[in-house]
Amino acid sequence: METFKLVISFLLSPLLICLILQSLGWLLYWRRQPRYGLILIALGGVVLWVGSLSGLTFEKRRASEWTYLPLNIHESVEVGQPTVIVVLGTGYNSDPMLPANSQVSGGFHARLLEGVRVYHALPDSQLLISVAGTADSAKKTEFLNSMIRLLQLDPQRVKAILDAESTFDEADHVALNHHGEQIVLVTSAGHMPRAFEVFCDKDLAVTAAPADFFFTRSGSPDEKIWPRWAPSTDGINGNRQWLYEQVAGIWHRVSGG
Repeated sequence: METFKLVISFLLSPLLICLILQSLGWLLYWRRQPRYGLILIALGGVVLWVGSLSGLTFEKRRASEWTYLPLNIHESVEVGQPTVIVVLGTGYNSDPMLPANSQVSGGFHARLLEGVRVYHALPDSQLLISVAGTADSAKKTEFLNSMIRLLQLDPQRVKAILDAESTFDEADHVALNHHGEQIVLVTSAGHMPRAFEVFCDKDLAVTAAPADFFFTRSGSPDEKIWPRWAPSTDGINGNRQWLYEQVAGIWHRVSGG
């Protein structure tokens, strides 16, 4: 499922569309049809330029990211109730040459630290960490044990999801093993709206704890508007990520996965 969604969003990437158009353009140019070739080459350049402007989707991505505010633990979580803090996985690299803290992405670090913050505030809670990727369970367990030692967590309060390939799989695992418990869902702010919907569809009592915020709040004194309309690789990546979330959301509504 995840591979399908990634392929679709990749195929609609402005960079790939540009390469396809310009490759066809040069082919036509060399085959003595310079007029049509130059049109396609120019069109490819326009697609790349427009697709690299983050301002096209900036407000949509920011609004989505700020759908759920940072968690105020004592206002949003019922203290004393059985609570499972679910940290969704992303970006795990099992390369043994790397220390455990370098085997995961910055996004995972942000999610994990937010989960640990809630964990320390709720002494009776359990931390459930999903370790993504294709590595075997032994490597994932070794990584998780290293992070438990590094962060000085209680091993008895930490469990893992080692076989999930998607947010739907993670929600399925939680629904099967923790239905009826209070769930604090931790994931990147931009991913939270879709993840929250997936977990709620499993009839789980979910409280959102977004992490890894990319956008400043609207009206922030540090907000700068002009970079949104300057071509950049950040613009290409941001637009592609927004597109991925749209494809993934449509896929979830259509297929339930």
